Amino acid sequence: MDLTARHPRTGEPLSTVKFMVQTLAAAGELQRDLQRELTYEGLRAAEAKGSKGGRRPAITAEKTEAVRAAYLEGRSIAALAREHRVSRGAIRMAVADRNCRSPSTCRARSPTSSVRPTWSLPSGPPSTTA
Repeated sequence: MDLTARHPRTGEPLSTVKFMVQTLAAAGELQRDLQRELTYEGLRAAEAKGSKGGRRPAITAEKTEAVRAAYLEGRSIAALAREHRVSRGAIRMAVADRNCRSPSTCRARSPTSSVRPTWSLPSGPPSTTA
């Protein structure tokens, strides 16, 4: 298949070449769409069977409650990470509140933590002193 064929007088690509290229592009797009739909169907079928996608947690479900209890007793995240030989992020995931939707707004905090947000809403006119 010669896709470089040109009209002898005008030098433009032949209309049959244009047609072939457009047809091949449309077939490729259709194939991508079909593959995407098959992937989504497979994910939905796996979800219906109870499979969950993604990487397995570094801390098993059996250890999660123990880690959470130790954290609430006052153990630091770094100490728990060293003890269980996992990252601090894995400990944070284990002790995080499962009802949170955004990790940035739902940090794992100990009840004894005195950390407060550093932001506040402005009240009144802005001050001119720094």
